[in-house]
Amino acid sequence: MKNGVNLLLDSNILIYWLNSNLKATQILSDNNIHYSIITEIEVKGHISFLTEEQKMKFQKGLNRFTKINLNEEIKDIAIEYKLHYNLKTPDAIIAASAKFLKMPLVTGDKKVQQVENIITVLFNPAN
Repeated sequence: MKNGVNLLLDSNILIYWLNSNLKATQILSDNNIHYSIITEIEVKGHISFLTEEQKMKFQKGLNRFTKINLNEEIKDIAIEYKLHYNLKTPDAIIAASAKFLKMPLVTGDKKVQQVENIITVLFNPAN
């Protein structure tokens, strides 16, 4: 385990990392990274847009990072978030995972920041 903090990453952060964004790369290098199974589905669902190098990088990353599977409690929280905040299902599940894990969620999605009772870190790829 690294000396950094435990972070849950939204799908868009991993996409920035795959595109060699320096800020995203630094976050992944310095911290203990967790990702939702939904993130894996979202990124692999767009695999045709990835180069062979990005596909290999993603698979190696998945092997280093901690996968968070869906469970009953995450499901119930996601339903609540979907109804209360009008989030898309993947966003609701990822936000619910952050609440369940009591872990900060790094995201580029401003809509997810409105969710109460979770810590969100808004990612700006330019800063």
